[in-house]
Order: sequence, then C-alpha cells, then structure tokens
Amino acid sequence: MKHLKEIVIEQIAPQLHALRLEQKLRLEDISNRTGLPASVIDTMELGYGLSFDRYQRLIRFYGKKLKISLE
Repeated sequence: MKHLKEIVIEQIAPQLHALRLEQKLRLEDISNRTGLPASVIDTMELGYGLSFDRYQRLIRFYGKKLKISLE
C-alpha cells in the first residue's frame, strides 16, 4: 500500500508539471494567477511540500478535480 506522499510524487506532481508545460506556462505565470509563490509551485511539481490546500488550489487552477477513495 502506497503512502499519500508516494502517490503525490509518482502521480499528481508529474501531471501538474505536464499540464503546465502543455499550456506553455511559466512558474511565474501560475504564481501570478494563483497567489502561490513560484518556488512553492516548483516544489509541488517535484512532489514535495505536501499541503493539501496548495495542491487543491493548483489543481483547480488547471480546471481539474482530485478524486480520493478509500478501499
């Protein structure tokens, strides 16, 4: 069973990074629109700085939803 941090590092962070690159956005662009510091966004794209609120803000910025289920 994977820990939440592993899921963020292996799945969520790379998807957020890919979304930014697909939309040809710089860290500063997203920072200006979300209020998150560019350094925090960079750290989040690497899967560190686990703050659900910040990840949720970035996920909403891209118009995506995060689904979590208990099994």
